This record gives sequence, C-alpha cells and structure tokens, in this order.
Amino acid sequence: DRERGIAAGMDDYLTKPIETERLLTMLERFAPERSTPAAATSGELGERSADPEVYDEAAALRFLSGARELLTEAIGLHLSPAAGWLARMRGALEANDLPELARQAHRAKSELALLGGTRAAEAAQQLHRVATSNAQELSATALGRLERAVAELHDELHQRPRAA
Repeated sequence: DRERGIAAGMDDYLTKPIETERLLTMLERFAPERSTPAAATSGELGERSADPEVYDEAAALRFLSGARELLTEAIGLHLSPAAGWLARMRGALEANDLPELARQAHRAKSELALLGGTRAAEAAQQLHRVATSNAQELSATALGRLERAVAELHDELHQRPRAA
C-alpha cells in the first residue's frame, strides 16, 4: 500500500493503529507553518470544558495516547478547515449528491472525534446515516445540526482561557 501511495503522489504513508511518535514526526515534517486556534496556543488545554459533550479533552488525549502537543496540532489541522468541508457538504446536499455527503460526513466524524468534539462527531455520524439512507430532507436537518455543533466546538476552543 505504501509503495502505491507514494507512486500516486503521496508524501508518506501512515498505517493504523497510529503510533503517536510517528505521527508527530510526520506532522512536523509536512504540516505547513500556520496560526493555530487561540485554544491551541493558550497552553490551557488541560482545563475541562463546562460541557464535555462539546469538547471532551480527556477523550481526545486518550485517543492520542496523552500527547498534548499532538492535540494542539490536531486542533489546528482539523478544526481550521471545517468551514471548507461544511461548505462541500452543503454543496453535495444542494446537488442531491447524498453519496458524496455521506463520504464527507464519515470523514468529518473521524476528525471531530479525534478532537474530542463529542456532540459534533455524533452529529456527523447521524448525518452519515441519513445520507446513506438517501433521506434528502433528513440530511438537510442533520447537516444543520452538524453545522451548529461544529460552531459550538469552535467557540468552545476559542473561549478557553489563555495562559498568563
């Protein structure tokens, strides 16, 4: 698989289960320099959210084997482009391309779970289910729910206290 991926133009290949150290090394090598959300740069990721359904840092850290640096990086990599993938989902829905909407929702579910966005990941999972069942009207409702949950996660991460 690695050789096929490299031949197709990939820069590298990472297999599951993901090894935290290998992923950190790849992120450092390939991730472009960028600004990260205020929460990610605050140094205060250790404080619990008032609502773990919005942001469950403990779950995110368990998923990342306790690697706080990796969580900070993941927030920047996965939450910043959320507006783009939500727009692609909205476009797929408007084009009545429910298979594409289901693919995008499945991808979003994984990314949101990685970040500890419990409610948003559940909303993405629900959207995936209804899009897969070709329920256009229910997909529209589920996408609205996902958009609200992602906005809530974004706000929660940006409202976290900054380090002094």
